[in-house]
Amino acid sequence: MQKPLILTVLFALFFAACTVQTGDKNQIFLFNGKMFNTLEGEIQGFTDSLATHKYEQYFVDQGKMQIPLFKSIKTNEYDLFVGLPIKTSIQQLAQFKKAQTNDSLLVIFESDHQYYYKKWKEGNSYLTEYASQYGGNTIFFLAAQTQSEQISNELFSKFALSKRISDFNE
Repeated sequence: MQKPLILTVLFALFFAACTVQTGDKNQIFLFNGKMFNTLEGEIQGFTDSLATHKYEQYFVDQGKMQIPLFKSIKTNEYDLFVGLPIKTSIQQLAQFKKAQTNDSLLVIFESDHQYYYKKWKEGNSYLTEYASQYGGNTIFFLAAQTQSEQISNELFSKFALSKRISDFNE
């Protein structure tokens, strides 16, 4: 009887440690003092097998590139994934071509030595990829999927995604 209670308490503590509340902003601690700011209605999902499988569909033919899923964020209208590339540069990420279907259409592609941003339309879905370098070698990879063009344009623009990563004290 005590074992389920202990596991429940440990689970609750783990979940509380993953999401930090600062003022009226929800933030998810990434590492090296960086935070990902969540919006109203977004909840941190678990990196369970379903989320991991959905995320890995981006990387069916990724070769030697490793971008493990770090966090998933969900709403009723979209999924957002945060991956942490290992020994991968912005240039390598920018050159990476996600697993494509016959109806994949690259809508936007921007890149320089500090970031890259891609937006795809695939059937009825809009897919966004964004990676940026913070503090030297720290790179965050975001992948977002929605069926709403408006959400894609407003919440997953390069500007909107870049503003969601901040320092812990901001």
